[in-house]
Amino acid sequence: MIERAVFGCRECGARWTQPLRPLPSWLERAASACAETPEGTYVERPDHRARPEHAIALHPVDVRGLRRHEDTSRSTGCCGVGFRPGKPNLRCAGCGHEAAYELTDGDHVPHAIFVGGAPLETFACDEPDAATLRERLAARGPGDDAGEDPAYDALLARWQVDPERVWDDDPPRAERFAALETFGVRVAGRSVRLGLDGLWVRPAWPAAERDRVLALGAPPRGRDDVPVYWWADVPLPGAAPDRHEWHQWSIGGKVCVLWRRSRVGSPAPEPAVAWRLPLAQWERAWRAALDR
Repeated sequence: MIERAVFGCRECGARWTQPLRPLPSWLERAASACAETPEGTYVERPDHRARPEHAIALHPVDVRGLRRHEDTSRSTGCCGVGFRPGKPNLRCAGCGHEAAYELTDGDHVPHAIFVGGAPLETFACDEPDAATLRERLAARGPGDDAGEDPAYDALLARWQVDPERVWDDDPPRAERFAALETFGVRVAGRSVRLGLDGLWVRPAWPAAERDRVLALGAPPRGRDDVPVYWWADVPLPGAAPDRHEWHQWSIGGKVCVLWRRSRVGSPAPEPAVAWRLPLAQWERAWRAALDR
């Protein structure tokens, strides 16, 4: 049994979220992931000097009913949205109250929307608590995620793209990603494989982020203006490790992925892989794999 919470405006009562579960403390954010908390969850992140009384971190995908503050100086950032200490950069769309802080400034900060106060409503739900989730994940056993996945080279042969071309548009255009005909997910223990038109590959996700997906049963989606971003350094015998970067957006009802590999320390990244599929197909395949 857990308690889910709905967050919203304390001034007008507008609801900004669906019921969210608290993030179990043992499922903390990996240093290489750009999300304070996974989709469908919330976590307390006190920082009273920079954003006083706004300690609840929400995933940007989970929040609706807020609008950007008209004072654009409050949304500072070099490649995304930052904020100035003590100056909320989001208003409630319903009543205009200065309500929250958005932090989605590129890949060098953990993305979140920070709100304040107690939830508007809470609901008792018959779902696994934090201890039960931990036991279930431990029972899966280890994954086999060590080393380079040779299937990445086969992906390059099919769907190679210049990443700069994808990033020419903000947000990117879905048609710049190759359309998949078939997609599947296989989960064995803690190992994850994605089937991309019949080619099965292991996504280079950090172990902590993979475990959050498996434990919570919530695959990442991203947003058209705020992608999910993960990176992982894969060790290679006698050489600098390969860095794999995973960017994922939801654009027009489609999941769009850009995956690229480069040698750590190399000034020039290699070409990337880009593909897309309907969001409903992405989520259906994940549900089938995780419900087994």
